[in-house]
Amino acid sequence: MYYCHNRFYNPKWRRWLTPDSPNYLNIDTPSGMNLFIYCNNNPVMYFDGDGHMPEWLRGLCVLGDATLIVAAITVATVATGGAAAPVLIGAAVGAGVSGFVSAITQLAGQEHSIILGKVFTDMAIGGITGAFGGTSLNAIGMGISGSATGFAGSIASDFVSGDSIN
Repeated sequence: MYYCHNRFYNPKWRRWLTPDSPNYLNIDTPSGMNLFIYCNNNPVMYFDGDGHMPEWLRGLCVLGDATLIVAAITVATVATGGAAAPVLIGAAVGAGVSGFVSAITQLAGQEHSIILGKVFTDMAIGGITGAFGGTSLNAIGMGISGSATGFAGSIASDFVSGDSIN
């Protein structure tokens, strides 16, 4: 028997021991009626802590939300007479550096693997902080956004990993 993050797999039976919730049955797809399909039958590449959504997809949702926030910051900056380019460049640099550091840190960790949901979440936080740094608020904006994104990042990390939001 193998333990794969959240469930046990019995190779002799070629089955997972615990099913997903029946609330997630989907008769429109071939595998939608299989409650034992954990992580799209790919637990090596994916992690789904609660059986609702793969962790990478949750991280991608957080990154999408961050993109909307950066767009709002850009619109507000332009509407108040500022330039959009520094905001967008700050967001791109912040997201890129945060994503790179996240991936390297995870590779250097105990499991020597990268969890995409965590990388996407870190990119979102870095992108928002970088966007604020590109506004006329500069360092003050980064300080304010650092506090806000620290709090929001904690909530986003709990969401991505499937933990209860504290």
